Amino acid sequence: MNRSIRILLLSIAAACGGGSAMSGSTNSIADPIPMIEARPEPAADPVVVAEPVMSAEPGVAAAPVAAEPVIAEPGVAAAPVRAAPVGAAAVGAAAVGAAPVAPAPAPVEAGAPAKPRPARVRPAAPTRVQIVVTGAGFEPKNVDVPRGKPVILRFERQIERTCGTEVVMVVDGKKIVKDLPFNTPVDLAVTFQTAGTVKYSCAMDMIRGTITVK
Repeated sequence: MNRSIRILLLSIAAACGGGSAMSGSTNSIADPIPMIEARPEPAADPVVVAEPVMSAEPGVAAAPVAAEPVIAEPGVAAAPVRAAPVGAAAVGAAAVGAAPVAPAPAPVEAGAPAKPRPARVRPAAPTRVQIVVTGAGFEPKNVDVPRGKPVILRFERQIERTCGTEVVMVVDGKKIVKDLPFNTPVDLAVTFQTAGTVKYSCAMDMIRGTITVK
């Protein structure tokens, strides 16, 4: 029994050995196909296209134009880059279509005389005249004033019992009436436009005075 099993095992081993030999011969005839690894295409070199810059002034070299490089994607052609004008060319380009600039004012020569400023006309100071009311009436009886200039008549009643408790006068057709309180100065501002004599009095026309306009 053991011998039969041994013979069977030897037969199986022989059969397996022949298959391995056949397999080895087959592998020696057909070479394996090498695997090709795909590699990405290298990136394209930066493409820079710079336009020539014309100098604004003859005989002056234009400054170089600096342009940023453009990195193209693999398989895509890079578009040319136009560089902006630099220096005098940029100034000329900006001037195209710009609004006209007003010329600068002419410089003032040193030592030139300055234009005189018109003098301010100050109003003339008014002429002041003092008139008091006493037991004798208005004093002084007559005063002189200029024509066409402001005048201030200051009345002061210095007596308590009198009819001169107010003053009445007509100046250039206009009637003026002013109360005269006791011991209180009262200013009457007036401008006499007509030369001559102006009369004034109390309300009862009991005491009188005159103003001479010259």
